[in-house]
Amino acid sequence: MTTEQDRELEITLESALMLVAPGITTPDLAERIYNSEPELMKRLQKPWMIERLIWMLHRKRRKIRPANQLSLPGFERLPQRLKLPDGRFARLKQATLKQLRLHRQFLSKRKDPRLAQLSALIDLVQPHAQKRPGITVFEVMQAEQAKLERK
Repeated sequence: MTTEQDRELEITLESALMLVAPGITTPDLAERIYNSEPELMKRLQKPWMIERLIWMLHRKRRKIRPANQLSLPGFERLPQRLKLPDGRFARLKQATLKQLRLHRQFLSKRKDPRLAQLSALIDLVQPHAQKRPGITVFEVMQAEQAKLERK
């Protein structure tokens, strides 16, 4: 959206808000503005649709795992990136026990259904981290796979 279009829309919205009858709902007001300004809406349609499509594509791309990035067996529901309480992210496979615990703190605030899987992963990593602090989830998974192969 250009600066001129943005300014024109701002003026239209402010005018509508000043003239609105008490009690009219926001969706009704939005529809009235849309219907009363067909030329402006026509000019804004493409930029808004492109913005919305970009937003939707970003969300879809985050959900689709790259073909060369395998999920961890038994922990498929966990995201590939873990959000930490300070807003940073850690990759699941490179995460340490400390980062897993921080992510669990973050998820517990939201009562996320993935908490059970995350707790199971923490339980799996914990004994390895006692022997080798700083070990990553990927290294633990390799060690667990090697254990299975020896049996």
